Amino acid sequence: MIVTVTCNPTYDKTLEVPGFAAGLTLRARTIRRQPAGKGVNVARCMATLGCPATATGFLGDAEADAYARSFQGTGVIVDFVGVPRATRQNTTILDPDNNTHTHIREEGFAVDANDLAALQQKLTGLIKQGDLVIFAGSLPPGMEPHHLAGLVELCKAAGCYVAVDTSGPALSAAVDAGCSIAKPNLEELEQLEGKNILNQDAIVRAARRLACRVRILLVTLGADGAWCFTGNGAWRARLQVEGAGNTVGAGDAFLAGFAAGYVNGAPLDACLRQAVACGSASTLQQWAGEIDPADVKRLGKKVKITEFEFSQDTASP
Repeated sequence: MIVTVTCNPTYDKTLEVPGFAAGLTLRARTIRRQPAGKGVNVARCMATLGCPATATGFLGDAEADAYARSFQGTGVIVDFVGVPRATRQNTTILDPDNNTHTHIREEGFAVDANDLAALQQKLTGLIKQGDLVIFAGSLPPGMEPHHLAGLVELCKAAGCYVAVDTSGPALSAAVDAGCSIAKPNLEELEQLEGKNILNQDAIVRAARRLACRVRILLVTLGADGAWCFTGNGAWRARLQVEGAGNTVGAGDAFLAGFAAGYVNGAPLDACLRQAVACGSASTLQQWAGEIDPADVKRLGKKVKITEFEFSQDTASP
């Protein structure tokens, strides 16, 4: 079973505002409202791939019904810890006149010790040995990196594999706690290194240092593809996509594609191929958390994979 954990969920709202500019009074048309957040997007994409998950985390009580309705018929089980506060709303402003996207992100509600204990109890009841638990997204106010580390350790003690897609101190804490899979993008890898990473050799050196601490390290590079590192080797994936547009949620689709292959026992290079195909397929959709399986299949055939093997004294491939 797969369990996705979204500790800082959102209700995404998309507005169309022709001629958008700050400081003006403008007319807007609401064209989309949908439950979201990184783990929520991962669950939605995994269901599309025929690999349903249980989606949990924290959620404002007022949004519980809307979240449940959004997953009806998908096979995803929605089982969040309810809190008596409003779920944050992220707003995307589309300006068709200037072909721009503006994203406004709210902070999210704060959680307290009782909420954290409730999430720990929820996970204890959901997970079992052999499950893959995916922690994805930022931490809400009141949840510190050591709290995430504790949840990672809880899942490991239950015999679960743990994947983490977050950033900064939270990602570092999850790695220190022994997560199985870490998925930083280039900026997040730079945060862990504490310096800019300027070329491929620097990516490899930084990633290899981190890969010694996790079973699998995935480094996403946007339009430049992705890497998959293990302790003794790596795969580099590239794919050129025509017509790519919306990149919001592409990393979530990437992780969903990798996880779906991983839980089905696919080789790591095949998991990476599907991950890149899913991330790229996501950019062809208007909304985050959506992929077309036909696009995934078509793009998967075009992904170019290069394998590298590392010796003990190899600095870079």
